Amino acid sequence: MAIKKIAEYEHGNANLAFVDSNFVRGGGRTVDNLTALYELTVKSDQLKENVTIVYVTAENAFYMLTDDTNIGNSNGWTDISDIISAGGATGATGATGLTGLTGPTGVDGPQGPTGVDGPQGPTGPTGPTGPTGPTGPTGPTGPTGPTGADSTVPGPVGSTGATGEQGATGADSTVAGPVGPTGPTGPAGPTGVVPAYSTYADVNVDTVGGAADDKFYFSLYDVDNSSFKKIDTNEVASYLAIKLANEAVDQGLATEAELTTDGLFADINGDGAVGTNDLLLLLAAYGSLVNSNSTELSFASCPAIALETPSYSQGDYENLEISGTAAQVSSGTPPDFDFTVDATNDEIDITGSSDLIGSVTVYYGWNNNDLAGCKFDPLQIQANFTAEDELSLKIEWDYMDGSTVIATSSHVIENIMTPANALTNVLYNNSFSITSFVKSNWPTTNPENIDVLTFRFMVSASQGHVSSVKITDSSKFVFGVGSYAQ
Repeated sequence: MAIKKIAEYEHGNANLAFVDSNFVRGGGRTVDNLTALYELTVKSDQLKENVTIVYVTAENAFYMLTDDTNIGNSNGWTDISDIISAGGATGATGATGLTGLTGPTGVDGPQGPTGVDGPQGPTGPTGPTGPTGPTGPTGPTGPTGPTGADSTVPGPVGSTGATGEQGATGADSTVAGPVGPTGPTGPAGPTGVVPAYSTYADVNVDTVGGAADDKFYFSLYDVDNSSFKKIDTNEVASYLAIKLANEAVDQGLATEAELTTDGLFADINGDGAVGTNDLLLLLAAYGSLVNSNSTELSFASCPAIALETPSYSQGDYENLEISGTAAQVSSGTPPDFDFTVDATNDEIDITGSSDLIGSVTVYYGWNNNDLAGCKFDPLQIQANFTAEDELSLKIEWDYMDGSTVIATSSHVIENIMTPANALTNVLYNNSFSITSFVKSNWPTTNPENIDVLTFRFMVSASQGHVSSVKITDSSKFVFGVGSYAQ
């Protein structure tokens, strides 16, 4: 039976609650997880259907008891956000309000100023000429007028008189006359000869090699100044050392910085001068520059890429798909390069220090050259044509600072295949060095920061009549440091 209160119950402390919601039927509460929610079956007397709301901490959600016969499972509880998101039905559109009264007409505004006069109209046409009036009678002859004054018009000129005596010669003029034309070129002078020396003697290698630098001189002819100059034996060696060092840099065998000491290029031994000793050091090291720093990359075949309409637009360049692995095949100690064949982006990446990247040599194909026991084949591209067309090849590469592209360049070989009609299995074979193109297009801003080169193969059909094109299994792409004879 119900217990009726005779008055309001209050806590002795006005700031404290009199009863906890956990012990009121239909009151809210908090549990840790859904397991604890379903265990509220034992407290069913404190719960009330469609009233009790419980916050589940693990779910960060409020649940309402919607079926008190299923307190112990998910069928009895509903996420309150689902109830709220459902929302009620849209109410009916209210009636349109009454139209307000029309306001009084406003007073007329002041009259605007008179516009300017328009331009004058054209003159009307001239009316017709009226008829000629009759000739009047001849009037009487007037009196004779006075005699006129003497005429002011001169009479005709008389004949020329006899010539007078010649006058005296005038003073010399101070104004120069015009310059006359240049005369013809005189005959060429005789060809000069090497200065005659008073004495001659036999000179051999031992004589020159063992003598002091100022003992023997070589005679050089200066074309610009038409004169002879002499240089000693050490100056000859200096000239040869500088030429050899420049050739090593041009061929990518070494960098200019590696062959420079204290700002002096080709000073290999660091003695502050370029001469015989530097030439000997360069000659001794030249072979190792080519042979010991060799690192090659080869990669195998790639699947064909379809170039059929509408996936291929006429004249656009499309990436050739590539796959394969990077293989080092070299003698000696290879430089610290990292090769990657990126089949996802159809790219070949080469990564290393900026000095090594700056001296890289790049080839597509390898012309059957035997290097470190490996036979490489030329680059071979196979295509199928549905009609007459022209296929061009583009090798594109990025200069990168880490993962940032600094610049992009490319080399295009046009019309590698030009079938006159539909043909299948058309082949293109070639080996080619693109080293000079890579180096000539090197970015000029912060070039020392370039540490990654990324290469892609691309093709374009001028008419879009290519059904498929691929790089064949035997094709190779070669990176290296140094110069390689093909």
